[in-house]
Amino acid sequence: MKLNYLLDNDKQMEDCPASATGKQKHTWVATSHIQAMRGNNVCVRFICKRCKRLHDEFMPTDKYRLHERAIESNKFMEY
Repeated sequence: MKLNYLLDNDKQMEDCPASATGKQKHTWVATSHIQAMRGNNVCVRFICKRCKRLHDEFMPTDKYRLHERAIESNKFMEY
């Protein structure tokens, strides 16, 4: 499941260079790197399943708690 909806609009709309046409959007999923931050924020690291690009997204704790189940169940696992 893509977690693009949790990222800023700029990252949601960014084209993935590894896509077949070069015009498809990144497919962001969470990594296992989740970190509590100052100011009642959480940092979640996302990775694109196609090109392996990393992005750190900072979100308020209440937004993280709201989407915690989706984040935890859709972590990127490379085999």
